[in-house]
Amino acid sequence: GTAQAGAVKILGPGRVQSRTVQADDVTGMLKTTSLTTHGAGEVLEVRHGAMHAVGMKQPSDHCFSLHVYALSSDTKESQQSVTGGARILDVVTQTTIHTDGGVFHALPADDVYGLTTTPSTADFPTMLRDGSELCARILAMSPESRAKTLSLSAPDIAKVLFAPGRREEFWRDVERIVDPNTGHATDSVQWRIMCDSLREAANVQVATASGSESSQEQRDSWQDYARMYDALIGTPCIDSFMRGYICHFFDQVWCKESGRSVQDCTLLSVGCGTAAVERLM
Repeated sequence: GTAQAGAVKILGPGRVQSRTVQADDVTGMLKTTSLTTHGAGEVLEVRHGAMHAVGMKQPSDHCFSLHVYALSSDTKESQQSVTGGARILDVVTQTTIHTDGGVFHALPADDVYGLTTTPSTADFPTMLRDGSELCARILAMSPESRAKTLSLSAPDIAKVLFAPGRREEFWRDVERIVDPNTGHATDSVQWRIMCDSLREAANVQVATASGSESSQEQRDSWQDYARMYDALIGTPCIDSFMRGYICHFFDQVWCKESGRSVQDCTLLSVGCGTAAVERLM
């Protein structure tokens, strides 16, 4: 907006997380370029032209921050507000919200003087994280405040964020930062951003479900989770790792150190999964 530069001082007592989003020079796609955590006494620079968001590290935290913005020295026009002309990007609906007041999610309609369509799309972790924060904000609002905002409802936002059709976007962005031969991350910053967005989205998914009438049906049971875990990780690991590990234990450890055969070995296995490894043994 009008402000050309700014700084945010964290006063505490809680910690905050700062995100910076930029548009790709070639594709125009919005991408989170940094994700950092800060405590009391730290000062964050706010650069003109960059999109940034500051929020609580933990939802239960409380923190004060001081925001100072400045006009350019060659600005001759009288400005009613140093934060005038500020823009809030709603990546879920691809809408830019224009305001002269505070830059927050789910502003009351009275604080919004214009809406424009934003052609830029966001990559998977950026949309997931920003949409999750918008959803969390709406869930924390009173019914009266929700009625005054122009934002979508929390269930409608969740439908967009967790739509099955977004699976291709997820794999596209994962493949960009993971070596296909080793399965290891090739970009530690983007890997952290992806993991962080998934954790935040999981919290919002549970909160959205608990706020509905059918929360028990929408929540995954532990056994459902265990089956999904084994399908994604457990079963593939059995042949690539666990089978050889167990054979090594019996052959190189049990038989050699005890001098007894495998048939004389008594196993006690304590687990909470689908017993895939126990069945293997």
